[in-house]
Amino acid sequence: MPGYEAERDKLREHLGIEWVPGGLKENSYSDDRTIRHSSDLDCNFADPKKCRWKNVEDKWGLDSLDFYLFEKVDFTEFPALRVGPGPTRVHQGEKMIFTGDKKREEQHAIFLSSLVGCQNSTGNLTFTYWAYNSAQVEIVLFEDKPGGGYKMLPEKPYVDCGTVKMNTECHADVPPRETPFRIGIRAYEMASQEGSFVMLDNILYTASLCKVAIDMGDGFMAIPLRSAATGKPIRSAADLDCKNFDACRWRAGGEAAKPWQMSSSPLPEELIFNTTGNYVGPEGTYSVLYIEQDTKEHLSKYLEQHEEEHR
Repeated sequence: MPGYEAERDKLREHLGIEWVPGGLKENSYSDDRTIRHSSDLDCNFADPKKCRWKNVEDKWGLDSLDFYLFEKVDFTEFPALRVGPGPTRVHQGEKMIFTGDKKREEQHAIFLSSLVGCQNSTGNLTFTYWAYNSAQVEIVLFEDKPGGGYKMLPEKPYVDCGTVKMNTECHADVPPRETPFRIGIRAYEMASQEGSFVMLDNILYTASLCKVAIDMGDGFMAIPLRSAATGKPIRSAADLDCKNFDACRWRAGGEAAKPWQMSSSPLPEELIFNTTGNYVGPEGTYSVLYIEQDTKEHLSKYLEQHEEEHR
């Protein structure tokens, strides 16, 4: 919004909102990592660094404007008949994003989500928006291009704001998809020298995502399990104790198709409870073996023995 001082003054006067410089500079958008839960796309802009959405970069040529972060700074009500269909009363301190211009040529802006890997149900996208002077909002879907950038898909989920488009939120049904995609909220029909704009807030997403992997939590890291097996005979049962993995006399078997790994990353409490029925998880370093669903090989190939052939 640099260079729009007069327009920002009018927004402050008539809507009681002010631009937050650099407000969308940081976010949690990911180019390659898929979301793990549909709620990962929820964003009310109270802390934009946590939002997994971003403006589309200019280099891809998909839009002509960006969204900017604004904050409600007083109790001025939005004019119901001119700015809607979102609520006229917005709490002081509430944050939302804004895009707009005063050009005769058509302008549009896209706010893009992080990657959804796969969903096996219809997703429900809920959001609040306000539009002024012919500006419109639509939902579009994208696939990533192999060489970078995004391909807009032909299907456009219908945006339903109810029969009375005033003081309401809007919904869009996103159909099931087996391949990765992104959701875009697109502001368009902004071609007026009098000025037109769109504001967005309170993005919520609900869908059943495909279970393509066990959720090991953010930041989970593991490395191949090292073995201290040297071929020496086992002298006592205590030789098979394994508290220090660097000295363990255990190893993966020769036919193991999946390698054992070791990690010290904390595991999500929900994962531990769903697996064991309690919240007692591993402490310190532990070994882990990931076996994909529908694996048909006998598990004895994975469950391995102690030292060499000496028992």
